[in-house]
Amino acid sequence: MDFTAALPRFFAEVFLLLLWLAALKKKWDRTPVFIGWIIVILVLRDAAVLFYPSEYLFPLSNLLLVAVYFIWIRSKTGFRNLDIAFFSFSAAVIAFIVLDMTLLNLAVSIFYIDLAVFAAMVYLALLLGVFSEFTSEKPEIVIRTRFAIIAVMLLYQVSVLLYGYSNQFSVSVVMPASYLLHGYILYLYLGLASEEDQNTLKAFRGDVEALFEFMSSMGSAIAEKIDIPSILNIIVQSALRNTAADAGTALIVDKYEDKLNAEAIQGIYPPLSPVPDIASVNPTVLKDYFRSHPIPIGQTVLGEVAKSGDSLFIRDVISDGRMEFNSENNIFLISSIIAIPLIVSKRLLGVISVVKRAEGQFFSEQDLSRLQTLAEFASVTIDTLYTYMEVLEKRQIDREIGIAAQIQDKLIPKQLPELKVANFAFFSNPARGVSGDYFDLIELDSHKVGVVIGDVAGKGVPASLVMVMIHSILQLILNSEDEAYKVISWINRGITGKIDIDHYATLSFFTFDEETREVVYSNAAHHPLMFYSKKMNKIYRVETRGLPIGIEKNSTYHQKRFTVEPGDLLILYTDGIVEAMNPEGVQYSRKSLERMILQNTHLSARKLMDKIKADLHEYTGREKPMDDQTLVIMKVT
Repeated sequence: MDFTAALPRFFAEVFLLLLWLAALKKKWDRTPVFIGWIIVILVLRDAAVLFYPSEYLFPLSNLLLVAVYFIWIRSKTGFRNLDIAFFSFSAAVIAFIVLDMTLLNLAVSIFYIDLAVFAAMVYLALLLGVFSEFTSEKPEIVIRTRFAIIAVMLLYQVSVLLYGYSNQFSVSVVMPASYLLHGYILYLYLGLASEEDQNTLKAFRGDVEALFEFMSSMGSAIAEKIDIPSILNIIVQSALRNTAADAGTALIVDKYEDKLNAEAIQGIYPPLSPVPDIASVNPTVLKDYFRSHPIPIGQTVLGEVAKSGDSLFIRDVISDGRMEFNSENNIFLISSIIAIPLIVSKRLLGVISVVKRAEGQFFSEQDLSRLQTLAEFASVTIDTLYTYMEVLEKRQIDREIGIAAQIQDKLIPKQLPELKVANFAFFSNPARGVSGDYFDLIELDSHKVGVVIGDVAGKGVPASLVMVMIHSILQLILNSEDEAYKVISWINRGITGKIDIDHYATLSFFTFDEETREVVYSNAAHHPLMFYSKKMNKIYRVETRGLPIGIEKNSTYHQKRFTVEPGDLLILYTDGIVEAMNPEGVQYSRKSLERMILQNTHLSARKLMDKIKADLHEYTGREKPMDDQTLVIMKVT
């Protein structure tokens, strides 16, 4: 091989490799793996050519490149039997030509191999031609690049068939130029990743605005009169606005039967099962029929959602097959549907659902996410209103404090995550019945949990409402983000400007991965994390810089990573613990808390918690707490 003539190709490969590594470092989870395989094939081929200058290496490597692109495309659509047959036949032909050198000379055999590669490229072009968003998952990159892929590959192979691989033009110009295709696709992937980040930010802002708009509407409605049907209509209207749906309904579980009653309907929401002919005369009659005929739990897709407790999203009803009745007649036609159960503390309240009726109009994953968030708010709201009406009827507790306490009770974790290598314990003691402290333990995946604790400035109902807002935003963002400092940053962006600055909050958050025993911690002006190291028999204070949330929208937060060992302890607490006073007015202090920890490090998290509570109670005597008290302990086992 002429090394000088191949220099452009070597430089192009090195540049492509550096570009891919830079992309991998910047956005490793968004960088396409198949481009890395292509670079490996190119580099190995040219390395082999240096030591074994056979022209067979070029057509065989080209076939591998086509196969890599083919696998990439089929990963989005699923493989077909015809694919296996085609490539098996091509591989058999090439193997026969390469092995049987007695029948063909070198030039002829390579020509036949190139024809097989050309046929594979044509087959790939046909696949790209029929590729669409309706037959694939995440089709953006393929749709944007398919014409470039077809053009570059076919032009390259035509050039090879005409001029061969030894031609100066092929080696120095055609081959290096074809590498631009791989770089172009890599560039589009990075661009799409940036677009997705921007869309995520935009969607998050829209979600937060939608939530506060919903809360404002609910607050106004409740202030005028507690009327459940009116509240349900507001919920459905908000669902329609935030998903661009054509119709929606809120169904509530019947008090006496296992049925769903359509309490609120907006737009023309057709029944999901056959109806008498007289009911399909006009939309008004159809709406009345749907409202007057409860759906047994377990029947139709709405009844199945109520029974299973799982959300339903059918993007394309017509091609799905589960709702054939709603694709046969225009008056019953549904093109896309989302249905979310309304559940609080494992208790089913009802189902909220929206539909698109225009053919070819579909909901997106973002619509599903927004409706799920809205449903969570709606569930707590409906349950709270039920509780509130019960309180009014029984006249047993103060209205404002009672409702706020019920809301908070729904947010406090009832069950602690079960980890193989750690156990948790916590207690929370509100100073006024309604706490401004917030804590939660959230399972991020099968082996990772997130632990958050916060302290909202102020007391009573205003502080508890800020706590509810923090909880809702946290549940929203943890679906797609678990980096500690990013979680706090998102909460701060969602809260700032929506609350009075007097109700800012301090916040601490850490994640724990039981497989790696890694802790990632970030803090927003809260008390530092207490870390007891069994190996050193010492308590360390883990701190990161950051303003309280709710003050400055563009505040910067940081995080620290460290690993823990068996016997180590992590402790989070609020002001009420260390600032609790005895009858003489002397605070309990952080030193007293550290002393109790060091004296009882051999105990489990639960027993250590009991020791601290007993010591705190003995210290304060009959003095009522002046501030909310919350303590969370994690012990590595």
